[in-house]
Amino acid sequence: MIWQPLERDVDPRDMIVSRAVRTGIARYPDGHRETIWQEGTYGGRMLRLRLHHAPRQTLAYQGRAALLYAVSGEVLEGLEGYRCEASAILDLKTRAFLNVACRLIPLGPVEPGN
Repeated sequence: MIWQPLERDVDPRDMIVSRAVRTGIARYPDGHRETIWQEGTYGGRMLRLRLHHAPRQTLAYQGRAALLYAVSGEVLEGLEGYRCEASAILDLKTRAFLNVACRLIPLGPVEPGN
């Protein structure tokens, strides 16, 4: 694989979510039933994340033995809510992340206390 520059600027919110996905899997690679809570800030804005991940299947990714994880959860940014759907591919030999893809689906404003 050859390094290539990014095709677009990475959104700081997306970076925090992607980092939270990688951190959760690195801490609990076998998956777990409990939820991972994380927080992050960018530009003075607070993000609160509640994520759950589970290993789904082994596969060959770019010629390497890998494990595919499914990640789901919620993200709260101020009073705006998002559903998070993500996947991550982890190299079985090196434990390096080969790919992480996250998608945030807007849910709209969230009432305080809910």
